[in-house]
Amino acid sequence: MVLLFFTSSYSGGFKFLDEEVYIRAGAQQLSGVPPALTINPEHPPLAKYIIGIEPRLAPLFAGIAVVFLAGWLGRLLGRSFWLVAFSVASDIVFTATSRIAMLDVFVALFSVSAVLSYLLGR
Repeated sequence: MVLLFFTSSYSGGFKFLDEEVYIRAGAQQLSGVPPALTINPEHPPLAKYIIGIEPRLAPLFAGIAVVFLAGWLGRLLGRSFWLVAFSVASDIVFTATSRIAMLDVFVALFSVSAVLSYLLGR
């Protein structure tokens, strides 16, 4: 399943307009510029920092983490781990957002992580 997700969501050369802004902002943050002084300070700095480290692989690994965390979340809620994980991994919109350096997949990662940590802490 990871191999299927990896091969279907990795793209080589195509970039969206916003993607270049996030990559530049992440590179600025890595070079030491404070997040408030980057190109677009209104967006969350952590995701842009992660994008700045590796613009193509960071969203891919975040998407893979979302697949497994969603499966774990489904298991905690009484569903099948593999059914939930496969449902997320086979979603066309999710795999499309996991192949570009935008903030969407990181929002999903942090949201699923927050719900999972809440349920584990009860």
